[in-house]
Order: sequence, then structure tokens, then C-alpha cells
Amino acid sequence: MARPAIHKPGLRHHNFLLLSFHAPENTGVALNISLTQTPVTEVDADAVVVGLYEDESPSGPAAALDAATDGAVSRLIEAEEIKASKLSTASILAPAGAKAAHALIVGLGKRDAVNRRLAFEAAGSAAK
Repeated sequence: MARPAIHKPGLRHHNFLLLSFHAPENTGVALNISLTQTPVTEVDADAVVVGLYEDESPSGPAAALDAATDGAVSRLIEAEEIKASKLSTASILAPAGAKAAHALIVGLGKRDAVNRRLAFEAAGSAAK
């Protein structure tokens, strides 16, 4: 399985976290979680997860989701319904322009503080 891109000083990583979740039918217990490079609007899953950096406009998959929803992500950020503080989460049900049933936004905190541990913690927060 591919690892998520991890920010390193001097490099810009916009596709930090894009996970797709599929709940196996009739099990109610386990989730199939996968990393993907598929555009966020094209992922056909129960949920997609995108990361959002604190004090920055949406970028990468979050920007694509924002564009697909006609700016809903940005409007929710402005209304303080979505925060980018470390490991905060917010959900958008049936996001317009996306195939997934839910979009989960996970706050990543400050870009320069992102590391491998935070990537795993963000994935864990999303899975809760």
C-alpha cells in the first residue's frame, strides 16, 4: 500500500491525505480504507477524507472538493464550521459534484508541523 505524502521543509505537498472508505456490506464492523490518487470528485466510496492546513486556503484534494461543491468548503471555513486545527474533523453529507456519499475534512494544523506521526493520527481521526 502506498504511503501518504509527508511534508518536508522546502517541498510543497498538496495531496497530503486522500483516503476512501468502503464499509463492507452486511458486516457492520470493518472498513476497507485505501489511499488513492484518483481525483476526489471521482472516488466512488462511502466517504472520502481530505486534509486541510491551518491558516491556508484549501489545496490539493480539498481545493478540488471546494470547487466541486461550488465553494461550500470555503464557506464552511469562513463560518467556522470547518476548522483546520490539528485533528479536527467536519463532515459534508452528499457533497455536490462528488461521487462519495460523505466528505470528511481533517484538520492538519500548521503545514510546517506535519510529519509521519500526524499523518497516521489524521487517518485515525478520520476512521473514528
